[in-house]
Amino acid sequence: MGPETTKTDADQIQWLDVTEARQQTFVAVDTFVRQAVEGGDAKIAPVLTLRVSPGVGKTRAMLNVLAKRGADLLAEGNVLVFTPTLDLADQACRDLKELAPQLPADVYRGRLAPRPGASAGETMCARPELIRLLQGRVPSITEAACRRERGDKQPVIAACHDGCPYMAQLRQDEHRVVFLAHVLLRDHLPIRGPVSLVVIDEQIWSSRAERDALPFDLLDAAPVADFEPEDRLTFDRMTSALRRVFREGGALAAAMAEASVTPEQMMAFAEAELAALPRLVLNPAVPQAEALERARGFDKGPRRHLKIRAEILQAVADNGFAPSQRVRLAQETVDGLPRDVLLHHRFSELPRHAPTLLLDADADPVITERLYPGAEFRRIDVKPDAEIIQISDRTMSPTSLLQGYGEDAGSNARQLRDEIARVIRREADRSDGKTLLVAPKSVLQALREDDSVAEEAELLGTTARHYGPKLQGVNTYRHYSTAILVGRIQPSVNDVEDLARSLFGDRGDSLKLIEGSSAFTEIEAEHLMADGTRINGRCWQHPDPRANALLRQIREASLLQALARLRLTDPS
Repeated sequence: MGPETTKTDADQIQWLDVTEARQQTFVAVDTFVRQAVEGGDAKIAPVLTLRVSPGVGKTRAMLNVLAKRGADLLAEGNVLVFTPTLDLADQACRDLKELAPQLPADVYRGRLAPRPGASAGETMCARPELIRLLQGRVPSITEAACRRERGDKQPVIAACHDGCPYMAQLRQDEHRVVFLAHVLLRDHLPIRGPVSLVVIDEQIWSSRAERDALPFDLLDAAPVADFEPEDRLTFDRMTSALRRVFREGGALAAAMAEASVTPEQMMAFAEAELAALPRLVLNPAVPQAEALERARGFDKGPRRHLKIRAEILQAVADNGFAPSQRVRLAQETVDGLPRDVLLHHRFSELPRHAPTLLLDADADPVITERLYPGAEFRRIDVKPDAEIIQISDRTMSPTSLLQGYGEDAGSNARQLRDEIARVIRREADRSDGKTLLVAPKSVLQALREDDSVAEEAELLGTTARHYGPKLQGVNTYRHYSTAILVGRIQPSVNDVEDLARSLFGDRGDSLKLIEGSSAFTEIEAEHLMADGTRINGRCWQHPDPRANALLRQIREASLLQALARLRLTDPS
């Protein structure tokens, strides 16, 4: 029995055989890249999102197209390929070099990434302890620890600069195909020269949604910038008005008009505050021992809170005082006590400087339109060639498996885990050791403790992995014959709505949030069967379609990603 699906989802699916799907995938990628090479009149860089069933070979199609058109692309600029992990970046780079050894291609590694060919534990940067300490304490790690330019004067450089493999990556002038981990996708990349194409392999949006908390009593704290007396009075009126609106409600625009503050003034105040933030004074010439001492002695807490406040001011001003759901007053528990905090839900926008190709087995059109307005969206679906058995009367939630229910809750939970363990052992015996077990991390830990199994060992005769982004794109288990999925990722209403606020809180119509409820809405749904028929079922969803798209990306997509590690579209 397949995963639950709404009628709309099922009606959208047009199943292809795997050969046709691979051909369509290659043609779609090749056409987009050819048009990118030829250029056009578009004022905004074009974006194509391809939702392709796992196992069809979307990454291989992309690499084949790069092998075919790489020389033309590199004549215009660098090609950047982002993958979920550094390991996948390494694999994709090796695959491209086999397909097109003439193309210059390499993997870009962060400062704390393992150094290729070095001893275990050695990183790209020779000073990893200092780099970790500098994060969040300085505006630029390069200028604080590596190299600082001084106009016409000789630059200040660290003693380890010239032989640093990390810095060597930045000195390459030749256009090349560069493979990078998702975490390195930023607006300003350290890669020299123009970019002719960007490829993002697998889902990336969830890692870019963040939530910052500002203690509410710090909203109207004294500014750090040295304002003139008149500006200081205006700043105080502004923060007092903000405090009143968030505490008591009311229209933000009206409150700011009463305080005689414009969006432009608020933005100027925010930028002045960011420029005046306390910062660690350090330059690359400072000896290592002294640099470590200074970094350890710098308290980044005050800087962090002041930075959050300035960014809240920026967000409010940038929205022109229009209603927004990205900033809100809430109560959180700090050191066991309730405390009012101002939450800022933000999203790191994706750069759109060059033609961009998104390859994602779980891509959603609603989320894609938010990331890249006007992007083209295509889906290519292949029916899984496998027997799928779904238990439909129980969700196997972590609560039922770890805590249990009723008077004898702990015993009930252990009994359920024992029952699951028997099924896992039975299926593992049948598959001759080629069984993948996927479950929440906490459930796997409990099963290991029940069976007295070490973390690195096999679990109940299976290879065990937990749900999460590190399963994306992994081909390690393509020859396995069986996958067992225990439970699923079921985020809370608050978690989903936090993400929705980050992505959609000031975009379009207001979000339809679940007021005063901790549960999603139960609706009628359908199970899509292998023979194409459908049977009635029920599922839980969020009433806002944008929030519901995020919920399905976390819950349903994680299940499909886990199943897809067996490459069920083409088991041969």
